[in-house]
Amino acid sequence: MKDDEAKSKKTIEQAFASAGLKVPSLKEVLAGLKVDKVRAQKIVTLLLREKALVKISDDLVFHHSASIRFSARKSSRSKHLPEDRRRPLSKT
Repeated sequence: MKDDEAKSKKTIEQAFASAGLKVPSLKEVLAGLKVDKVRAQKIVTLLLREKALVKISDDLVFHHSASIRFSARKSSRSKHLPEDRRRPLSKT
């Protein structure tokens, strides 16, 4: 991986890690990089394969740590609901 690609990878991961559950759009993050669109998308694919990022839809991506916090929050809330109102998290 070239130096500018490594910097872009770090920038992408930090953008989503620092955002928590209020993530920016993937397009916004990629637009701010110094690498071209094709290379930026390859870097995102690499981060998804490494499981650093979690893709929900084409433009909705979370950092892995945010998805863990969301799951933990969802789980702790469901403990306070009556049994008939609890729903498992869907895995997509």
